[in-house]
Amino acid sequence: MQTPSPHRCEIPRVASRVSSIALAALLCIAACSDNGTNTNPTQTTGGSTATPTSTGGTPAAAAGTGATTATTTGAAGTGMTTTTPAAGSTGTTSTPKAGMDGSATAGSGTPAAGSGTAAAGMGGSMSAAAGSSGAPSAAGSGSMATAGSGSSAPGGACTREALRGAVDDFYAALAAHTTDKLKLATNVKYTENAKTLMPGEGVWKTAGMVKFKRTAADTMTCQTATESVIPDGSTDRVYGLRLKLDAEGKISEIEGILVTDYILIMPAGLVNSKSDDWETVLPPDKQMPREQMQKVMDKYLKEFPSGACGFASTCKRLEDGGSVGTCVDGSLVSCNMMDRPNMNVLKPLNHVMDLEAGIVVGFTIFLGGYDDFHLFKMRDGQVQQVHAVLTQTNNKTGWEK
Repeated sequence: MQTPSPHRCEIPRVASRVSSIALAALLCIAACSDNGTNTNPTQTTGGSTATPTSTGGTPAAAAGTGATTATTTGAAGTGMTTTTPAAGSTGTTSTPKAGMDGSATAGSGTPAAGSGTAAAGMGGSMSAAAGSSGAPSAAGSGSMATAGSGSSAPGGACTREALRGAVDDFYAALAAHTTDKLKLATNVKYTENAKTLMPGEGVWKTAGMVKFKRTAADTMTCQTATESVIPDGSTDRVYGLRLKLDAEGKISEIEGILVTDYILIMPAGLVNSKSDDWETVLPPDKQMPREQMQKVMDKYLKEFPSGACGFASTCKRLEDGGSVGTCVDGSLVSCNMMDRPNMNVLKPLNHVMDLEAGIVVGFTIFLGGYDDFHLFKMRDGQVQQVHAVLTQTNNKTGWEK
């Protein structure tokens, strides 16, 4: 059991109820956020500053024009062509022709590899600024989107199989303590716990073969997010990973969260969740549109702890592998259905959305200065499970300007 940081503002529910003092402090933080106060840093990709806008790259996308899924197979939008995905994937996808702006997709629930469309967030429009790194510009008042990640890679580099294969290759390279067989872009950026390192440094020197991993693959932004357990020397650790592939299918971004400082650290709890079904591809009629998944995540983060809306009553939550009980208890964590777009308790910094498996991942700085990402498993229009990977980094992500 780790000793909580004195700045920690959320005390998980483990065996007993929190004290009235802790509850008052938490509610005070939520109330203060109504005044628009937020000390969370902005996040960038490839060295460009980004405030929470879209995951998009070069072009701008109006609210509501982000990638959506459909239950019928067919081309979507002018200039779209339907292609059959690689063996093992589900359905057909519609991919924009070269030069297109990444408009919406069709097919059986699989998003196209666009060049920068973004899902509409809560309370405003979304746009992305031009730039080779895909760093978006600030959105309009009350807008909600993601930071940093850019467009999908053309030419089939952003298939589900390619993304998951890159994750497998990364963990193999980690355990081998080498980068020799890893496809890295020449300008690759690698961070671990908010510190920029060279590939091969940090936990790369001490990691063993991964014991457990669970991955969300976002074929639109060409990103993955993985929660895992790896040996670090003689100690098992929870390890969070984000990868991004470039246009050539090479890894251009590596963001690692090695959990060393949190009130709950239970790698065995995460390993024991392996029987929970997160990664199975859902039938097309069970898949949710991208903008709807992002809206659920963003409301939760921005209005925490009262934005937990659309959660199943059976939803359970793990933090760094430790169980804190139900996702929504009605007291500490609750749902306020009122639209409050000006709140920004936890600023969404990036999103990885696996529409086919129904996983949405939101990156943020959690209360108390923890580098964090939350994973929501969504099915039948509801959040079925919540996992969080976070560690203390003093309000840093490593992706600030």
